[in-house]
Amino acid sequence: MSEQTHEVAVVVQSGVLPFDVAAVEQVFAPAAESGGPYRVRVCSDESGLLAGSGSYSVHVSHDLSVLPEARTVMVAGVAEPTHGVSPKIASALRSASDRGARIVGIGTGVFTLGQAGLLAGRQVTTHWRYSDLLRRTFPSVRVDPDALFVQDGRLFTSAGLAGGIDLYLELVRRDHGVSAATTSARYAVIAPPRSGNQTQLVDRPVPLRPRTGLTAVRAWMLEHLAEPMTLDDLAARACLSRRQFARVFRSETGVSPRQWVLTERLREACRLLESTAEPVDVVARLCGFATTASFRMHLRRETGMSPSAYRSRFETRPAVAS
Repeated sequence: MSEQTHEVAVVVQSGVLPFDVAAVEQVFAPAAESGGPYRVRVCSDESGLLAGSGSYSVHVSHDLSVLPEARTVMVAGVAEPTHGVSPKIASALRSASDRGARIVGIGTGVFTLGQAGLLAGRQVTTHWRYSDLLRRTFPSVRVDPDALFVQDGRLFTSAGLAGGIDLYLELVRRDHGVSAATTSARYAVIAPPRSGNQTQLVDRPVPLRPRTGLTAVRAWMLEHLAEPMTLDDLAARACLSRRQFARVFRSETGVSPRQWVLTERLREACRLLESTAEPVDVVARLCGFATTASFRMHLRRETGMSPSAYRSRFETRPAVAS
């Protein structure tokens, strides 16, 4: 592997949820096609066969000696979150955190991080089913029971299962940009990355037929990101009152219309910065931002970077021969 390889260690324990482990490889491996090479290694306090949840078992190829090389350390969820953690794993996780590795708790893996002493005063999430248990077990922790995933510094936690995939895609996006994350999502045959502030549970499922619910309206919004959109205009397009439209939109997406369109505008802006040479003011206009200053503010809030810094880091346009 090259010096640019991003080492990802997935820590597993007895009772591990196999989906949490398998999904990591499925998301991170395709990112290499977009210039984001990762190497995923599954480890535990001892290598060998490990009992998973239900009728599954997991063969672990590595012990904890791979953790010092890992830039990202993930802790997979377990079926019994309060079962406890081995002293070796707890110590290794603390060492990884102390040296500045990115620490990720997948679903109930957040309990392992708490048992290792890494959650005091932190903001986290977990699978909605275990939110109250997490609060009771670690009273100093601030639990967001609704979010798909939460970041607190270099600590990331997710809702588990599909919420874990959303977090994996977000990490790829942060490392290598929207194009790489979209490649991973397409490879796994899943929807484009969702933002962490979308809710774990919505009032009803996403409609199956394209002309039910507000699917058609959202498709129109995606095709007209450059145009002004008011809640009244969108409600009229859906033949609903303003209040009804806002309620149904949130029930189908988990977020407000304003937040949804802002996320999509930022996603499109990032794609243009990565793949085109359009000036920043043109990118802002094409994506529907009222001013370039507004675009800069939202992009910095989302990515921590200016448009020029983002483009410099994630540009995917081929070099032009002189």
